[in-house]
Formats: sequence, C-alpha cells, structure tokens
Amino acid sequence: MQVVAPNQLRPIARGRRRGAILLEVVVGLSLVVVAAVFILDGLNTSLRSTRRASLEATAADLQVTITSFLQMGVVEMVNDGPRAFEDPLPIDHVIDPNWTWELVVSELSTESAVPPEMAPDLRQVQVVIRHEEEDYVLRSTRLMRVPPLEEEEEGADDDLGLPDGLPAGVGVTP
Repeated sequence: MQVVAPNQLRPIARGRRRGAILLEVVVGLSLVVVAAVFILDGLNTSLRSTRRASLEATAADLQVTITSFLQMGVVEMVNDGPRAFEDPLPIDHVIDPNWTWELVVSELSTESAVPPEMAPDLRQVQVVIRHEEEDYVLRSTRLMRVPPLEEEEEGADDDLGLPDGLPAGVGVTP
C-alpha cells in the first residue's frame, strides 16, 4: 500500500473533505443555536416567575396595609371605587402608580352562620388590590366590625380611651 500526501490527493477527494468539514461546522453551529434558545427560554421563564412573585408579595403587603388602616379607622369602611395609593394614606415609601385599591362593603345575609347578636355590627369587607399594567388582581374578604362613632363615651378615661376601673396598659379589644 502506498501512502499519499494530502497535496497529492485527487481534486474530487479534496472537495469531499472540504464538504464534510463544512457540514460539521453547520451542525456544530446549529447545536449551539438550539442550546442558546433553550437557555434563553429558561431565563425568560425565570424572570417571569420572579416578576409574578414580586407582584404577589407587593399585593399581599398592600392588602395588609389597607386592612390595618381599616381596623385603625384611618380608612372609612364604605364602598369605594378604585383609588390610587396616595394621600391621605400614611405610607412612607413610593408605590408604583399602577397599583390601586378598592373596598367592597356589604351587609351580612340573614342566613349567615353568625349569631344574631353579632350581626348588626359586622360587615363583609372585600379589599381588592390591582396592578393595572400587569393585569394582576388580589381579592381578600373578611368579616369586620363597624367601627364605633368617634363620640366620647360616658365614663371613658380622657387620656387613654379606657373605661373607668381598668388599670393602665389593659385595653379592650373589639
């Protein structure tokens, strides 16, 4: 058998070799592109999940804030259309202007499981938190007592708002 140097190959054999190398390069580039597409899709899914988790956490925080304001009497317990998070709410940081909140307050039905002596001062309150741009909505419904009127009750301690006879530091919770 005779050994042939590469420069002594016939022209047809050299052309086949070049074609095979070109095919290998094209297949290799195709594999790289397919791998890049899968990696980018995974990153995109991860970013969407992170954004969704951020929306859910922010909405839950805002819902707790509005519910707390309701319980403290800062926000009036009335049906109120979508409102932006702005003054007069005492929120100490800037909130994305796409967030809105809404209250839906309704009377309890007579068929409810709540005892009749509690029903007159209970309302079903739904807090709705929305992010308009992301089309995200969080709804939370709970029973809440109607806050008492801000009239000074007879026998109340002027400084602490406690009934007479209770030591300081002891409060009455509704």
